[in-house]
Amino acid sequence: MNGHVFQNVVAALLGGVLLAGCGGTDSSRIESETPTMDDQTSAERMFDEMRWRNRIFVVASDRQDQAIDRQLVAIATHSAGWSERDLVTIVLLRDRGYVARDPKGGLADAEVVSSGVAASMRRRFGIDGDGFQAALAGKDGGVKARYEAVVAPEAIFPFIDAMPMRIDEMGQGR
Repeated sequence: MNGHVFQNVVAALLGGVLLAGCGGTDSSRIESETPTMDDQTSAERMFDEMRWRNRIFVVASDRQDQAIDRQLVAIATHSAGWSERDLVTIVLLRDRGYVARDPKGGLADAEVVSSGVAASMRRRFGIDGDGFQAALAGKDGGVKARYEAVVAPEAIFPFIDAMPMRIDEMGQGR
């Protein structure tokens, strides 16, 4: 199977998984939710578990849309490079969120988080507004780059590979 056909098959499969996993959103639930202390604690705990172990790529929108689908397909088609760089993908919608540790699995294998936890993560990563947004955080937890459109992994990888921690990792044969 040639690469183009394979990418189209992967895109169709992941798009279907994503659509099945997200469902529709009720516009009355899209209003910004104020996270509770439990939500904030859960979000901080998740963040602390990832810090110094993973780079985090946060993808957000007010609702499930084609941009989110395209971003997840791009990640899945470059899953080896994504895993090699210890990237975890967090998808934040208004009514829920997902923590996807397996870049090939899309949202099917992702951990689902509540709207309150998703709202707390939006605040942590400085993501506001309703349109598509993405942010790349380094292993130290600091946001290193922001994107307002779907970004190709091939554009992210050189940026990560220039980071001091990644240079150290590559020098150690990781």
